[in-house]
Amino acid sequence: MIARISRQQGAKLVFISSDYVFDGENGPYAENDPVGPLNVYGRSKVLAEKIIQSIDSDALILRTTIVYGPQQSGQNFVYQLSKAYAKKELMFCCTDQLGTPTYSRDLALLACGLVRARCSGIFNCTGREYMSRYDFARRIYITLGWDLSLLVPISTNQLRDRLQKRNRPYVNRGMKLGLSMDRTLGALCGEIHPRSIEQSIRHWLENPRGQDFP
Repeated sequence: MIARISRQQGAKLVFISSDYVFDGENGPYAENDPVGPLNVYGRSKVLAEKIIQSIDSDALILRTTIVYGPQQSGQNFVYQLSKAYAKKELMFCCTDQLGTPTYSRDLALLACGLVRARCSGIFNCTGREYMSRYDFARRIYITLGWDLSLLVPISTNQLRDRLQKRNRPYVNRGMKLGLSMDRTLGALCGEIHPRSIEQSIRHWLENPRGQDFP
């Protein structure tokens, strides 16, 4: 197992986990809040965290969520918005699913900072802004100058109904997820500050990698 080999070699293991370890009733969550995953993905992350910590007490576990930014496969949420907009298709986004979107380059900076600070244990690494999926999408549309009439607010129940009519699965997830950054920013002594949605999108446009978006 990687955790065992890492410990034997004296290497620093960094594991990426998720806010899906929580039930999504009282987010944003701190690192020491009790877990309660609602789906298989969340349960797998909880199990992995426990196994890693039992083998390597020096391991660094980073919980994150709604990661966006340059990506070779072009699959994250911003790419989904971009592909729909390029086709002038309506994009339905939930107003009642809350989280803390995370710019991938900020996630990398936070991870490196925690490693340099010789931190171990569980740390949250996300953006600092708490918002719905719809509000996240809306700010992207505005930043890019896109037509907001193509962005449609919808409830989770409405989205579930739409998917069922198309025989597509809906993965059960918490409604109020997201993560608190207090412990992480304290450990980094204010040296790294996650960017706002607008700042991150502009930075992405100025420094493209992976697949571009319109």
